[in-house]
Amino acid sequence: MKLAFFLVFALGAGCAGRDLDCPGPLALDDGAAVALACGPGAFFSVTDLVVGPGVTSLVGLSCVTRVEGDLLVFENPTLADLRGLDNLVEIGGSLEFTHSDGLVDVEGLGALTTVGRDLILDSNGSLAHLTGLDALERVGGQIFVKTNPNLLDLTGLERLTDLEGGLYVKHSGVTSLLGLENLRTIAGDLDLEDNDEIRDYTALSGLTTVGGYLDLNNSDLLVDLEGFASLTSVGRSLYLTRNPRLIDVGGLAALRTIGRDLWIDEAAVRHLDGLSGVEDIGDDLVVIHNHALPDSEVTDLVAAIDHIGGDVISEDNGGDL
Repeated sequence: MKLAFFLVFALGAGCAGRDLDCPGPLALDDGAAVALACGPGAFFSVTDLVVGPGVTSLVGLSCVTRVEGDLLVFENPTLADLRGLDNLVEIGGSLEFTHSDGLVDVEGLGALTTVGRDLILDSNGSLAHLTGLDALERVGGQIFVKTNPNLLDLTGLERLTDLEGGLYVKHSGVTSLLGLENLRTIAGDLDLEDNDEIRDYTALSGLTTVGGYLDLNNSDLLVDLEGFASLTSVGRSLYLTRNPRLIDVGGLAALRTIGRDLWIDEAAVRHLDGLSGVEDIGDDLVVIHNHALPDSEVTDLVAAIDHIGGDVISEDNGGDL
């Protein structure tokens, strides 16, 4: 068929032997399966691999070892896994799974060690786990996990230790951050906003540095910050806002510097002594709408901090409880 001819042409014309670079994209938009002419001992690198709605299997792509650009799976209701990409070691661009409700897991990517740019998991209704990414050691950009209602944790990402971008987990079914136990530094933002289901943050207990924002807004089940026990530095702002069950900030005892603002807004906290180790806030300290928090706690915190670069705003808290 025409598609098969295109695939063989893009990968096979003029290519023979091992580890060959055949600079053409693979656009898989049709057909029930993919069958490439992978000769004995032949391995190929392609510019991009795009898997569209009609593909049900990637068996036949075992000769692809590198994708120089992006690997995209989009709007695919029938592809259940990535088996067939078992020899893929490196993606130079992004790895993206979006609106693919047939995808149950990412098995088949067990050899993948490097994603040069972003890892994006967005709106995949059946995706249940990431254990097929067990070999992944480097993500050069951001990790986005959004609207995957059956993905309960991030098990499969245990080899990641230092993220070169940010981590965004939003509007997700994730109940725990298991899989991130070895994460030590995040160069960009850590955005855990709008997560109604996360109960367990302890997988982040080894995290020492967030280079950008740390956003813990609108997390209905957030009770304490024990999962951040090793955190010493936030490069930009730290937001603890609209967390109605947050009663304890003692888990931030190791925190020393916040590059910009610290916001504590609409929490159930009664004490702020867990923040007494903070030495420097680069801009504003904002403590508002915390009705169980005595004003004296804010006063004591301000006295304990060596430097606050901006304003101190304390309003509508508990007064002289």
